[in-house]
Amino acid sequence: EEETGIDRKLLAIEDELIPTHNISKYRKVKYLKRTRWFHIRIQETTTVFKPQTEEGIEHCEWIAPWELDKVYANCPSRIRYLLDYWKKYRKL
Repeated sequence: EEETGIDRKLLAIEDELIPTHNISKYRKVKYLKRTRWFHIRIQETTTVFKPQTEEGIEHCEWIAPWELDKVYANCPSRIRYLLDYWKKYRKL
């Protein structure tokens, strides 16, 4: 809900994935940020998003799993790491 603006009542956490870490900056102070990621199901498909612009999220859209290769190269390394994990997770 926080990043996309999708109503929390439409979301269901299936499982927790792996955390990632990155250097972030808040008020000119750098710190190590840990992000927790989840496999989430949505109860109905929506194309209405409200990206959390104050967190630097400018755009949200659904991407089919078979189309992930199109955006993979443009993702930060921590997101590529997460996607690689998720692909293996799905095969279990």
